[in-house]
Amino acid sequence: GRDAPPDPELFTRSSEWLRRTERSATHVQVNHDLESEFTGLIEAAEWDIALFQESPPRWAAPVRRRPIAT
Repeated sequence: GRDAPPDPELFTRSSEWLRRTERSATHVQVNHDLESEFTGLIEAAEWDIALFQESPPRWAAPVRRRPIAT
């Protein structure tokens, strides 16, 4: 969910335009939105309460719309 990769060399024009995954020795930049994976993980977990510190604000509505597992 980062706005920029932790290793600036992973942010290339081809990776941005073609959404290709870029790798370095320590990091992977997936170059696609992780909203689906994030909301799926939240939906699958058993929560009493969940606090979201570093999720993009645009993910708030999709997280709220996901059904609550019982």
